[in-house]
Formats: sequence, structure tokens, C-alpha cells
Amino acid sequence: MTDVSASDAVLELRRALDAVAAALVVADADALHAVQPRVSSALVAIQRVRAVPDDQQAAVRTEVIRCRTVLDQCRRLGALATDLSAAALMATGGAVGYGPVGRTATSNLRGAHVEARR
Repeated sequence: MTDVSASDAVLELRRALDAVAAALVVADADALHAVQPRVSSALVAIQRVRAVPDDQQAAVRTEVIRCRTVLDQCRRLGALATDLSAAALMATGGAVGYGPVGRTATSNLRGAHVEARR
């Protein structure tokens, strides 16, 4: 297995996570799906890092912090997308749950309503 530059590997991961965040911001499922191989490739590259040379440690540390920040942003955006989808479904009188064999089951909610914030 070939050693990979730690700074290159973590930089590519951050760029891939930036692409994930950008896709989540505009709710572009195709772009989100398209970036998945890039994220996987970046994670494989990070696994191949054997050592971080002294002269790269500060740069790698900075990029790792950026990765954590972007990953947190992705988590928040993903949670927001989930909440918005659930709210839209509730507004139409349904709720999503998992039924037998993992299929999505829709059930009507009677008396449920959505309140708008002002």
C-alpha cells in the first residue's frame, strides 16, 4: 500500500465535504449522490496515511478542524432537510414511518396541523 500525503488526503476530504454541504444547501439530490464516490475516495486516502511529517502537522491540523466544521454543517443541513420533509408530509396529512420489511409506510394524521412562525 502506497503512503499518501496527509495534507493532500485531508484537503481532498474537506473539499468533498464542501461539495456535500453545497448539495445539501440547494437540496440537490443528484449532486449529493454524485459526490459520494469522492467522499469515499477521500476516506480511503486518509486510511492510507501512515505518518504526518513535522512540516505538515500544522496544515493538517488546520484542515482537520475545517473538516469537522464542514461535517457539523452537513449534519445540521441534513437534519434540517429531514425536518422540512417531515413537515411537508405532515402538512399533507401524512406521516412517514417504517412498516414491515423496511418499507416506508404512510399513515394519516387526524387533527394534526402545522403552525407557522412569525
